[in-house]
Amino acid sequence: MEQINLGIISPDKDAYSETFIGAHWLYLKGNKKFLFNGYLPLESNDGDLKISFSFFNRAGRKINIFLGQNTLDFHERKLLSYFNHHHLNVILAEYGLTGTAIMNVCKVGQIPLVVHFHGFDAYMTDNVLHNYKIKYQRMFGIAYKIIAVSRHMQDKLIELGCPAEKIVLNPYGPNEIFFKIAPSRNANIFIAVGRFVPKKAPLITIQAFALVLSYKPSVRLYMVGLGEELNKSKKLVSKLGIERSVQFLGMANRDAIAKLFSQSFAFIQHSVTAENGDSEGTPVAILEAMAAGLPVVSTRHAGIPDIVKENQTGFLVDEYDISDMAAKMIYLLENPEIAEQMGEAGRALIKESFTMKKHISKLDTIIETASRYGKK
Repeated sequence: MEQINLGIISPDKDAYSETFIGAHWLYLKGNKKFLFNGYLPLESNDGDLKISFSFFNRAGRKINIFLGQNTLDFHERKLLSYFNHHHLNVILAEYGLTGTAIMNVCKVGQIPLVVHFHGFDAYMTDNVLHNYKIKYQRMFGIAYKIIAVSRHMQDKLIELGCPAEKIVLNPYGPNEIFFKIAPSRNANIFIAVGRFVPKKAPLITIQAFALVLSYKPSVRLYMVGLGEELNKSKKLVSKLGIERSVQFLGMANRDAIAKLFSQSFAFIQHSVTAENGDSEGTPVAILEAMAAGLPVVSTRHAGIPDIVKENQTGFLVDEYDISDMAAKMIYLLENPEIAEQMGEAGRALIKESFTMKKHISKLDTIIETASRYGKK
């Protein structure tokens, strides 16, 4: 088999600390280079790529795009030179926007392109899909394969113009550490892990918890993460007078989250479609919580029903239905034996169908096959 020299491109330098991109960087086969700093990257982890360009280079890029899609500008030529120097024979673009930025380089260089969608890049209507729809359609034609992480995302990409035969459904998987956790069945602690952003709807989660608290004053809520809605969330907790029952724990690494799961009773996440269309892919935190044996209360949203089987591994409610979410949380508190059964059923489901090993293995196969289709 031909040696795989894989370029992984992500907008952010620290993206490989994220669960899914980190797993790709750590576990995918081949000689790997990590490129970052923008959708069209400026730097590489080995230091061989470090691009700076002037106003004239930017202007040249716009002119080249206007004159012809197969004409590379200064930036793109530098990237192609880097790809050729390191004999990269597959490019994995993390996020759809990265795929559109790098597609011309891959086309001219005859380097197979695999584009991995993750969430916002398939859904946000105001500043993504509105501006990128035509670019997406061209990218779908250039890319070797497009990766979707949920059936809902798969359907969305087809709606956007991606040929169904180009899409590979490949959900994420949690780190193996979470399968070793034993939840605290009598703790009466609910936990929510995720960024404080509109699609995670932390304010809805807090309102539902407040209803549960009025029923059972001894319950507690741990909220892990940072984001634009954190201050609003803290103000709401203060307004409701429930500061002693809600703990904002900030950012936490994988080991810290695993420890918090071991102290918790159930996982909650009220995901919604944000006003700008932003939606979930397959939430990693839910996968991790289920692997840890926690029953889940969440919403019928995007890829969540793919993994949370209603009335089997947890409960799902309609988006913005605060009272039903609270009712399901109360039901778990009143029926700890069912909560335990759901938690164990969730762990078994993740172990059977949604492991990191399966995710990486399928992506490895795609990349290996793609490597045979580039220039010789």
